[in-house]
Amino acid sequence: MGHWHGHERRRTDRDVVSWPVIVEAGARRLTAETVDVSPRGAKIRLGEPLEPGTPVRLRLSPGDQRPLDVEALVWRSGPEGLAFLFLSVCRSPLETRTNEALKAR
Repeated sequence: MGHWHGHERRRTDRDVVSWPVIVEAGARRLTAETVDVSPRGAKIRLGEPLEPGTPVRLRLSPGDQRPLDVEALVWRSGPEGLAFLFLSVCRSPLETRTNEALKAR
């Protein structure tokens, strides 16, 4: 049986982007920035720790597009930030960017 590394288990590519994000965890409202985003989740640089399993609401602001509201869970913590697993996505960040790029052709 082979060893699995994090990048081998990943099912979707990540876009390295730096978007402003508001993280709502209970009564706390924290301002942060994304490290990367995929259709299934995001890594976010946050100044405060949150425990894995904590439910949150994320408001991602991708440049000149309208904000994306996402229900998510803190998946894990690492040196680059917290990984969030999207539970419900009003609009997938990558799908939106792809669709807008195709419309511009």
